[in-house]
Amino acid sequence: MPEDSSVFWAFTGFNYGSMNVQNPGVFQYAWASYKFMYEDGYYERDADGYLIKDADGENIFHNWLDDYGNILLDAHTFIHETGHLMGLDDYYTYDDVDWGAAGAVDMMDYNVGDHDSYSKALYGWTVPKVVTGSTLVTIKPFEENGDFLLLTPQYTETLCDEYLAIEFYTPTVLNEKDSLHAFAGYYPKTFSVPGIKVYHVDSRVARFRTNASGVDTLVSYTTVIGARSSSGYTGLAHSNTASRSGNPDFKLIHLLESNGENSFKHGGIATDATLFTEGMTFGYDTFANYIFNSGLALGYKFTVKSITATGATLEIIKI
Repeated sequence: MPEDSSVFWAFTGFNYGSMNVQNPGVFQYAWASYKFMYEDGYYERDADGYLIKDADGENIFHNWLDDYGNILLDAHTFIHETGHLMGLDDYYTYDDVDWGAAGAVDMMDYNVGDHDSYSKALYGWTVPKVVTGSTLVTIKPFEENGDFLLLTPQYTETLCDEYLAIEFYTPTVLNEKDSLHAFAGYYPKTFSVPGIKVYHVDSRVARFRTNASGVDTLVSYTTVIGARSSSGYTGLAHSNTASRSGNPDFKLIHLLESNGENSFKHGGIATDATLFTEGMTFGYDTFANYIFNSGLALGYKFTVKSITATGATLEIIKI
């Protein structure tokens, strides 16, 4: 039997075939070793913050324990893989020469924090508040209430389109632990302060043609999802992995940074400064005249008027 190390990692697979109601079969499946139940914890450090090593020169790692000394179970990886079972893609990139558009701090990116608004809306767990004109609107903490705004120049009554998804993040509930402690001792922490997350989502559907070598090429954008065939298929046009995207320059979900720059392209990850906080604006100085991948202008700008523990108020102006 050939040596195969894949079972040492958690993964989700797909079994494409001719299964139907009369001839059922497994389509999606996931695997995760029991060790993933115990991978969360922290590394021992000295008073200056340097890692402490054991007699063998290995960093000393401690699992989280309950009050009785029992190792606490960890769900991070299982939640992430279940996300795949429910249809979500990875939001990190598989390419060596590429950049992570989600900023690393998302359950479908580096397995930390809550799911974002786009993901939960695809699950059917929440419904966006669609902005149709100038307004003053207050949204509650997303991880507790599912509130989020959808900003687009032309709403087509589907999530399979291009838009901004705007949510109010707080370092509480599902986000709290990962905002205080690095998952597994080294993963990025989620944001430690409340603020507005703004995602550019390009979840359009496209028709792809498959050539004799098995290479897929985007033919056209469409609103109709058809069955896969030997000649091609329809599906999400873009991915956060450039080599898997219909257009390598377009990302499925991109967390926009409040300063208007893109540090992620240079290896950066999201920090507290990524969030839009009280008094910050979008579409005035930063992201002025914002244009979507489709070529359409966003047609809106907004100001974060106030942020409290219970809600964030935005003044949205239709241009």
